[in-house]
Amino acid sequence: MLQENQPKNQEKLVSFENLKSELTSMIERNDLKPETAHFFKKVYGKKLSKIDPDLYSEVASLSSLYAIMDATKIRIRQGLITLDEIQVILKNFGPTIKRFEPDLYGRLQELKGELK
Repeated sequence: MLQENQPKNQEKLVSFENLKSELTSMIERNDLKPETAHFFKKVYGKKLSKIDPDLYSEVASLSSLYAIMDATKIRIRQGLITLDEIQVILKNFGPTIKRFEPDLYGRLQELKGELK
């Protein structure tokens, strides 16, 4: 029984190493989108944080951006976003939001002008 599980465990380890390698490559190429990072953090976050804390940090950062963008869209739809919130979001996340969600960035700039 133990010998039967060894190949499966080895396959899982190789698969996880491939995943780490692909995530690293995607981050280096700026191809990892916040939604994808959010998914990987949810699925592999614990294991990744133990095995490769630096990679986990990169994935977690993009995952957090996804949550911020999602919450911002909701607040805009509900009409609850304030000028102060917009300014903080643009100051801290503006260039990254512009890269991944140019429509949201444009809407924030538009609202910033309207609320002044």
